[in-house]
Order: sequence, then C-alpha cells, then structure tokens
Amino acid sequence: MLKKLVFCLLFCFLLVPVSCLASNISGVMVGGNYYDNLEDAIENASNGDVVMLMSDVSLDSNLVIDKVVNINLNGNDILSDEAVFLVEGGTLNISGSGILNENKPYNGVIKIIGSSISEGDYSVVNVSKDVILEGWSGIFISHRGSKSYGVVVNFDGKIKA
Repeated sequence: MLKKLVFCLLFCFLLVPVSCLASNISGVMVGGNYYDNLEDAIENASNGDVVMLMSDVSLDSNLVIDKVVNINLNGNDILSDEAVFLVEGGTLNISGSGILNENKPYNGVIKIIGSSISEGDYSVVNVSKDVILEGWSGIFISHRGSKSYGVVVNFDGKIKA
C-alpha cells in the first residue's frame, strides 16, 4: 500500500510541471525543432516544412522570403515596425488564424517584388481565410525598374487598412 501511495505522489509530482510547461511553450516550431525567433526558424526550414508559431512574434524589420515558406500562425500574431514580409523570388503560404500587423504603416504588411524579366510565378503569396492583415496596405506590389513580372497573389483573408 505504501509503495502505491509513493508511486502515485511521485507520478503527480512529475506530471504537474510537465503539463504546465507544455501550455507555456513560446517561440517557433519547425518539424519538432524549436527556435527562439521567426528569422532562425525560416532560415532553417526546408521547402515544404511548416513554420508553426507557438506565441506572438515581434520583429524589428521585415523578413525576406526567397524560397518556399509555409507559416501556420496557430492563433498567434506577428507584429513589425515595417512590412512583415518582403517576398522576392519566393513563395509565402500563410495559414491558421492570426494577425500580421505593420505597426508603423508605410508600404504594406506583405510587400511583393516582381521580376524585371518576364517569367511566371516569381513571387507568390497565398493567404488563407482566417488571416488578418493590418497596416497601410495589406499587400503592396512593388517593381524592379518599371516592371513587376511573375507576381501571383491568392488571398482569402481580411485586410484592415
């Protein structure tokens, strides 16, 4: 009987801290690996990996997307003093629910730069229905010289401009 009581107390003692830690995970997860910041997570993500936010993220500057990046906001927000993402020669897929916010509005929450030469699908942005973009412009398409070829935007979310 004493062994059972000791086992039960030990089990409860170990279970409580683990469950508390699981509910307070912060940072960003990619394929089971945790990163302290979104920049490192995107840099280490391979094409096809999902970058999952585990908490809100604040950025000092925009993040350049020049490869395929899949971000699941997972109910969290990304705040930046300028455009959150600059997509140039890559694909940005944003899913899950959450807000992308440009704190000091200037260009747009997601800035897309097209190619100066004619080519298909150069800079691609896909935004799912539960994503909200807040800023001067939700999506701002810029150009290289006087051209902006290969820009593709599939948008099903909301823009608060």
